[in-house]
Amino acid sequence: MKKTLETHRYGIWIDHRKAILLHVDPEGRMEEETMDSGLSLRARYSGEETSKTGLFRHTLNRERSDQARFNLEYRKFVRSVITNLKRPSSLLILGPGDARHELQREIMRRKSYAGVEFENRPADKMRIAELRRTVKDHFTQG
Repeated sequence: MKKTLETHRYGIWIDHRKAILLHVDPEGRMEEETMDSGLSLRARYSGEETSKTGLFRHTLNRERSDQARFNLEYRKFVRSVITNLKRPSSLLILGPGDARHELQREIMRRKSYAGVEFENRPADKMRIAELRRTVKDHFTQG
């Protein structure tokens, strides 16, 4: 089987609820894929305290366990986004807050993505047309 040096470029907009992957193939065509995380909003606990104690009189904290569960599920979502990338040569990661940094950290942990160029930029919610334009401008300039 002959190896080809195709350049697959991806623009990814990600937040904690969904990810939009724009794949720019070697011919310049764009394919779009939307992935939902299935996570609900984080529960906020205003002033809630517990007097319950567990083993060795350690206070049980439901907030910590809920946050740990949310982080675990989100990490699974980020890994599923990465598995949908097929031989990327360069990535443009867009999104608000921590979501794009978590995706970048997970990509940097993988040896198979060692030679992949990527750029991480902040972006608020974007329409598909705006995302397409941003990705096209990024990859035509660089």
